[in-house]
Amino acid sequence: MLRLLDIPREWLPLCAESHEPTAQVSEIAARETGLAAGTHHVNVRVQVSLRPVRVISVTPAALDLTLEPLVTRTLPVDVTLSGIPATGYLAGEATAQPTQVTAAGPQSLMERLASVRAILDLTGARRNIETVVLLQAVDVDDQVGRAGYGRVYF
Repeated sequence: MLRLLDIPREWLPLCAESHEPTAQVSEIAARETGLAAGTHHVNVRVQVSLRPVRVISVTPAALDLTLEPLVTRTLPVDVTLSGIPATGYLAGEATAQPTQVTAAGPQSLMERLASVRAILDLTGARRNIETVVLLQAVDVDDQVGRAGYGRVYF
């Protein structure tokens, strides 16, 4: 919660509704504090760089933080063709560049990652296609998330 008290008029645009508090947790911070993988009860520290702002109170004063090991996996890029080429044209084989990608993230998410997919739309295609497409990270339940960009050749 961010609550502003007794603020100057020129600061009126600065309000709790337009400024969301954020938390930054990095591998370095976890290493420096000696926190290992698992759930930890940590105190909330607030740093304010705007002067003459001062912190009156922090709610909540502490929170439960779950840290997981960072896991890296290399997966092939599966190209999925969609749509139908123009009449008289046939869909051939498509390849992706890169042919595989490296994904990194919390162990629980990496264990659920099933594949990386590139979808190429062939609707009305009359020639070879070389394009950049959004790569999709697909989990074990076939739920799709954004993974990055890759080049597809058809």
